[in-house]
Amino acid sequence: MNLQAEISSEEVESVRDLIKRCVHDFPFFALKQLKIATKRGALKPLKLNRAQRYVHERLEDQLFELGMVRALILKGRQQGISTYVEGRYYWKTRFRKAVKAFILTHLQQATDNLFDMVFRYHNNLHPLLKPATANASSKELHFAQNDSGYKVATAGSKGAGRSSTIHYFHGSEVAFWPHAETHAAGVLQAVPEGENSEIIFESTANGIGGYFHDLWQKAEAGESEFIAIFLPWYWQPEYRKKAPSDWKPSDTELDTAKTYNLDRDQLYWAHQKNIQLRGDVGEWGWLFLQEYPFCAADAFQQSGQDTRADWVVRPDDDDSVEVAEGINEKLNEAARMTRSDKACADAFAGQVKCGLDWVEVSRSSDPFAYPYRCKRVHRNEIFWDWHAESDLSNARWLVRRRWVDRDQAELAFPGHKDLIRFACQGWDGFDTEYQLMRREDLLGAYSDYTATDMFLQDWWDSDRERALIYEVYSGY
Repeated sequence: MNLQAEISSEEVESVRDLIKRCVHDFPFFALKQLKIATKRGALKPLKLNRAQRYVHERLEDQLFELGMVRALILKGRQQGISTYVEGRYYWKTRFRKAVKAFILTHLQQATDNLFDMVFRYHNNLHPLLKPATANASSKELHFAQNDSGYKVATAGSKGAGRSSTIHYFHGSEVAFWPHAETHAAGVLQAVPEGENSEIIFESTANGIGGYFHDLWQKAEAGESEFIAIFLPWYWQPEYRKKAPSDWKPSDTELDTAKTYNLDRDQLYWAHQKNIQLRGDVGEWGWLFLQEYPFCAADAFQQSGQDTRADWVVRPDDDDSVEVAEGINEKLNEAARMTRSDKACADAFAGQVKCGLDWVEVSRSSDPFAYPYRCKRVHRNEIFWDWHAESDLSNARWLVRRRWVDRDQAELAFPGHKDLIRFACQGWDGFDTEYQLMRREDLLGAYSDYTATDMFLQDWWDSDRERALIYEVYSGY
């Protein structure tokens, strides 16, 4: 490179320092040299976001420790990981001799988009850093100066991924590859052990089972050379929406916000996105959790259709066949109308994460609806007799505790409407002498209130006008 031909002698030293930093510092190189397209069609520098910085740090740590990168990245939608990896590999092939980068995607459109991104990086590079290309096509970029190159393909045929030596491999949306195991086997044989080589498999989840899920489980358990990198959706600053002042999150949503330290606008964005993805209002649907997981266990979901199993009653003899068929019809109707498959799937997701969850089967209060309903109950609502067996078959009691809006509580207990009203206002205005001759139940409740050492805020949320209701099942 002839620096004298491009700049004055007074600037040579500073330019040399700048180039040297570009060679050794990818985040700096990305910010100063790589350009990405915005949704409005403009170009802007690639400034690494939180998820991209986290991935970069994990990869660099592994590269320093092992002399190679073997990484699985489980992510939400549109977190910029392909953008990061394509930039990283363009940087490596640009400044290193005789190395090959290979990118394999799940769809031809994705292949085209990623290679367009690489061409954008190349075409907008500063002239001092931009290498001449010996071969440039819709699938390959080869640098004549250092004999390094960049190639993309689509995971359609079983042969894709089999190649001569590959130094840097990026598998995009691996969970959606056809012939995933065949492709991976070819790649793993083509990439040399050590020698600063890199294999990065990244994907959103695609249900339970399959190559990517199996590989992730082994990586999490420390049973493979791959490291497991999970990226939650709420790291993205754009995933937020101004919440209306009158919006009230559900208990499930509030519990999630507390667990993951979400602010109100993040929670409202997730609330709206969950509805778009056909989740029940206030309850996280399987598709939302798969596309925008809070944790790795959330990501690997099964749809209600995939997890549904029809109940079957088998007759003991030929005389009972018709009875069994009738019962089966009723059972399957109940499962279908109550959506018990979804309730069980939602509870199973909670069990996977924490070891326990619950499903409630109850009668419907709507006379025009199906007479029964089935719904997942959050584990934080249930307390039980710890002296009981694990299946609770001999439990002496079970308690459900949940926050209920005041108007709902009054509708659920119409005979105690006055009690709920007085209790929720701290018994202000309660005349004991007047009530003595009229409502002994209210007087007794007032006496209990004055004798208790519980604080009002322990069972009454004045901001949202909610009361903490206990349901006690004795002799359970």
